Amino acid sequence: MGASDELLRRAEPSALLGRDGVVHSLNAAMATALGRPAEECVGRHIWELLPESRRPVSSAS
Repeated sequence: MGASDELLRRAEPSALLGRDGVVHSLNAAMATALGRPAEECVGRHIWELLPESRRPVSSAS
């Protein structure tokens, strides 16, 4: 079992992200925390899935 499998088996919300912030996989606890089905999260940037109040502030003007 790899470290990524171990991470996703944890009870705490966990997700595997690419360097670009794209969700590759997540556990059920993370999907619940995001309030979305896991299938809707995979392939999207993590900040798109966060509530607007928790998203990073953009420095673009």
